Amino acid sequence: MSRSRSLCAVTLAVACSAAFAQVPTAGAAARGQAPGAVPKYVSPLRDYRAFADEPVASWREANETVQRIGGWQAYSREAYQALRKPAPGTPTKPAAPSEPDPHGAHHGGKR
Repeated sequence: MSRSRSLCAVTLAVACSAAFAQVPTAGAAARGQAPGAVPKYVSPLRDYRAFADEPVASWREANETVQRIGGWQAYSREAYQALRKPAPGTPTKPAAPSEPDPHGAHHGGKR
């Protein structure tokens, strides 16, 4: 058991040293950094904009607007139509030729 533990420890040590001994790749040069240079930290929050309150219309104005455009059905219709649109770049399927069903007579269909 101790032999397998020591083998595991040696393997782990070699793997860790190999990970730290990696040479910089072309990615550092592509980012304008010299090989071996420490990468500059860029905060993911650098473009964050704080929340700003916006003026809110009265509830009567909001209700009148919804009634004028057609009520909740208008919002539902917009959502349904957005789902029905094919994604940009999606090829459309050609219409299938209308052929009689060869199995129609076998399953109660008329010929």
